[in-house]
Amino acid sequence: MIEKESKKIKDVSCCKDSMTFFRGWTFENYWFSFCLTLIFFGMLCSPFVASVARGLIIIDLALHLIFWKKRVRDFKQKIFPLLSLSALYLMDIVGILWSNDWLGAKETLLHEYNFLIIPLFIALYSPLKKNVLSYVILAYLFMCWLGVAVGSFNYLTNNYTDIRHIVIGTRHIAFAINIAFATCLLMTYTYNVGKYKKIIIPIIIWQISFLVVAQMISGLLTCLAFVFLSVIYLFIKKRNKTNVILFFSLLVFLCLSFAWVYKEYNNYFSAKESFIGNESLRTKDGNVYTGIDDGFIENGYLVNNYVCKPEVERQWQERTGYSLYTPIYDSSYLCSDVIYRYLNSKGLHKDAEGVKQLTEQDIDNICHGIANVAYTEKYSLRPRLYQTFFEFERFFNANETKDMSIVQRIVMSKTAFNIIKQHWLIGTGTGAEKTSLQKELSSTYPVLSDKQADPHNQFIYIMVGFGVLGLVFFLVFTTYPIIKFRLWQNKYSFSFFVVLFCYMFSESCLRMMAGEIFFTLFYALLIFNNENIKKYYLL
Repeated sequence: MIEKESKKIKDVSCCKDSMTFFRGWTFENYWFSFCLTLIFFGMLCSPFVASVARGLIIIDLALHLIFWKKRVRDFKQKIFPLLSLSALYLMDIVGILWSNDWLGAKETLLHEYNFLIIPLFIALYSPLKKNVLSYVILAYLFMCWLGVAVGSFNYLTNNYTDIRHIVIGTRHIAFAINIAFATCLLMTYTYNVGKYKKIIIPIIIWQISFLVVAQMISGLLTCLAFVFLSVIYLFIKKRNKTNVILFFSLLVFLCLSFAWVYKEYNNYFSAKESFIGNESLRTKDGNVYTGIDDGFIENGYLVNNYVCKPEVERQWQERTGYSLYTPIYDSSYLCSDVIYRYLNSKGLHKDAEGVKQLTEQDIDNICHGIANVAYTEKYSLRPRLYQTFFEFERFFNANETKDMSIVQRIVMSKTAFNIIKQHWLIGTGTGAEKTSLQKELSSTYPVLSDKQADPHNQFIYIMVGFGVLGLVFFLVFTTYPIIKFRLWQNKYSFSFFVVLFCYMFSESCLRMMAGEIFFTLFYALLIFNNENIKKYYLL
């Protein structure tokens, strides 16, 4: 009876807490929270909504200047942090002086106004009340959960989902990084506060599982980097039972991961057959096999070994009623471009008997452009690992780069360094980065001339535009608030900076809307609400 009464009291108190969450809010609190909710949704799901939110922020800033409120007059102590957050934009303004692409410079300045308006907007309303700060973080976490739910639904209901479009309205790298940041925030909160574990831990597992299943490697590696650095720090700082268990669990996990990668590497590259050449060995129907000794290997089998193209073409026509040279579903490639690799990946000879052993699902996979049976595994990282093996094998043995994302990043980074060597001190100037990279790429790798020459690394991109001096200036100014406001004492700052570094290392994020918003919004929240975040633990 007493337990029932105490349970009722807890339920009533929970209802009261939810009812009083918005108590004491002013119109400005509602307006600020509404704008950030819109911009979170836009950053994760809709560029249009993000543009609307930024428009509202500009109107808000204009009204503040017109009515010249007290908070604007008392703004002196916030000026230098705002300049630090706008360091890249200030560099863009100065970089016009030596840029030879005025049109590109104009486009850059018009595009990157986020560095000005978002920090200013956050600063005007900061420091935030506890419940307003909690709402902002919960709104962000909810948008991430919503994105994961939509992505999970799309992935589970479609056998041929392209992970680059698993969540419509955002780049897959930006989405993966935001999911990683939300996960890191929840892990930090759970370790340091420990409340709501029954709710938070399943969400953490769900989000990490989603990153694994959807093969969003950038987000997964970001989470791994955060966990690795956090566990090492905790183990060095205090070797209690919990930290020791975490440390040795991490070691076991890393050892098992490396062992798995090594096993798959051997399975992929260790030949299970010898090259037959153009010997007298014949197919079951009496036709001669042909082969090319180019070392092209997948899943342990030589792709250009045991090949009899006439039989494959004939048997495919009989099985499907279509020519082998029919275009693949929603692609410019032909079935003939993938069938030999697919047969090879299953350990089948590339002849009539091999085609006969294909299942209806195999036929459907080939018609959708899947070239390796391992790529069809839905709940594993093996497909992404094998795609990486394929890219490097083809690049080093045949110098192929088309439709190979990782290899293209390497090629474009090499292209960027060629430009940096020529303009190492102050770079090419604002707006000239794109044209310089594109011109250099067209001359070194003409096959990629139709691709955007982006090295997918913010640090390299800055060096192309502003040289070594620009990179040093950017690093000094953007890290200054960490020292000035002692952000290292804030446990959530560590989460943000680890994720931000991984983001900047994996993409030229500060040249894209989602990255600009992520950087300016969360960094500004940390700077101007540092004491409150440490005091309230966010949630």
